[in-house]
Amino acid sequence: MVSAKMFIIRNATIDDFKKLKDYSKTVDSIPQFEVELMDTVEDFQDNGNEISFNFQSDFKSEKEVRGKTIPHVFSYRAKIWCLFEDDKGYLLIFGSNDAAKYISGKLQKIIRELKGSSDVIIEKLKLDTTTLLRIVQEDFIKINNSWWKKIGEDLRSAFLSGRLKVKESDSESDENEIYKEIEEIAEEITSVTFLSDDLKHDIVISRKQASIGSNRKEVTEQDIIRYFKRHIKRHL
Repeated sequence: MVSAKMFIIRNATIDDFKKLKDYSKTVDSIPQFEVELMDTVEDFQDNGNEISFNFQSDFKSEKEVRGKTIPHVFSYRAKIWCLFEDDKGYLLIFGSNDAAKYISGKLQKIIRELKGSSDVIIEKLKLDTTTLLRIVQEDFIKINNSWWKKIGEDLRSAFLSGRLKVKESDSESDENEIYKEIEEIAEEITSVTFLSDDLKHDIVISRKQASIGSNRKEVTEQDIIRYFKRHIKRHL
């Protein structure tokens, strides 16, 4: 399964992130094994307002066994993709939840050091119910979650009605009643799986984990990036 965790970048520019090219720093060591633990950036790609790279961060913990301290070494490695547009930065980390959480924090620390500013923030993207519904609505062919199917039928009805929601200046009574009901039903949703008209494969979007992915082997990291740019970013 290919899956990306989604983040927002605040108070940093693409030039700040371009400083990561060829980045390498020793962060710890295990002298008895002559091993250095490092943060490294590899395969850095610069494509205008987009950059991508592989990031690896090593760290250790220690345990005491029968009076002796034994080091345990761990590494998180992930593919990173960033887009800077309209004074905003977006970041996808392809990896597990634990890896994404650790790496996002590590990148935030590194960029702060490189920029010389503590204002840089990399935080998990927040998808509210309305945003998720609109993403699904514009792209789904079939919703696979059993308890989502009724919502799917209503979404199609709301779509056909031609009017989802009025402007904030209009009265609440004029709001499309079908869509209002859909939002109430879906208020507690955390994720949805559906057949995407764009990808032609199933896709999973999770609000709780701020992730997007697919369990179909035909779907690639580039497909996920393209989907993010086409269907998610413009609703944020």
